[in-house]
Amino acid sequence: MSRVEFHLANGRPAVFEMPDMLALVSNGADIPNSALRNVLDLIYNGIVPRYPSGTLTPAQIAAAELKADQERIKAMYRLASLCLVEPKIRIDGTLREGEMSYRDLGWRDIVDIQGMFQVGGAFHVPTPPDNGSGVGETVTPDGDDVSHEAE
Repeated sequence: MSRVEFHLANGRPAVFEMPDMLALVSNGADIPNSALRNVLDLIYNGIVPRYPSGTLTPAQIAAAELKADQERIKAMYRLASLCLVEPKIRIDGTLREGEMSYRDLGWRDIVDIQGMFQVGGAFHVPTPPDNGSGVGETVTPDGDDVSHEAE
């Protein structure tokens, strides 16, 4: 099981944990069936527009694409609520102790959590620590510490 500690955009510490996929598809997760369908579509297909059969007008195509985008965003929030174990994310209902509203998540948080889910954990390149070297400082390659004038 993959577990990653990180900070949300609002600075709050968080813990990502890869959900038990077998439990998820076996109805072992606390998620409505319609949301589960959207999450599974997101995982497998990226939620593509479902077009009614027959010839479509541009307005019908636009409506189908809008609906697919709405389902994709809802699924991303549901996926975040499944993956964050600390703090737990509440999509609907009354907040309980230790929970956070989905409205407290930034869009970057949602995208990052989906990225962690897709790769099974942390996917950011760590920022190297500041070792005190200054910007614009002259750097000499190893083995060439003698100026060319002195050679």
